[in-house]
Amino acid sequence: MIKLTRFDAVVVEVKAELIVRVRQTDTAVLKEHGNSRVDGLVVPFYMDLPQAIADAVHAEIKTFTSLNQPGGKPVWFDGAKASGPVPLTSVNGQRLKEGKANSALQIGNAIQLVNNSPQEVFKLISDMGGNAEPPIDNSQIAKIQRLNKADGIETPLWDDALYTVPTT
Repeated sequence: MIKLTRFDAVVVEVKAELIVRVRQTDTAVLKEHGNSRVDGLVVPFYMDLPQAIADAVHAEIKTFTSLNQPGGKPVWFDGAKASGPVPLTSVNGQRLKEGKANSALQIGNAIQLVNNSPQEVFKLISDMGGNAEPPIDNSQIAKIQRLNKADGIETPLWDDALYTVPTT
């Protein structure tokens, strides 16, 4: 169990294994509260710094690791529960707001864009015991129209508004 301070100053104890993903909040674009977004818990916003939360989770779950978001800030997740690298065809046609997405991975039920290379994503997920599949050669990417779940619904993108420019 780890202790966290919610955005409303209430201290809670949570099971580390419930935490799916941790990142710094975005108060400007997403209007989030606190310092950290912690996915997998009922309340997602906490005052604790993301690195401190990640360190506490890592103390209990050794496969809790990080890669970098397109803007360069870290995003932490359990590498043993991640899948990837995911081909970027699922975001084709959408311009990124900042940084550059070189690859992606699936965390929980959504896709996380990262600026790490597909080879780095593959190695990290493989090293952590997750579902690592060798990256698709760029010359073959055009053959994939979009990444779909088995039910035919496109897999959502974590923090879509944070990373992409609206297509209106």
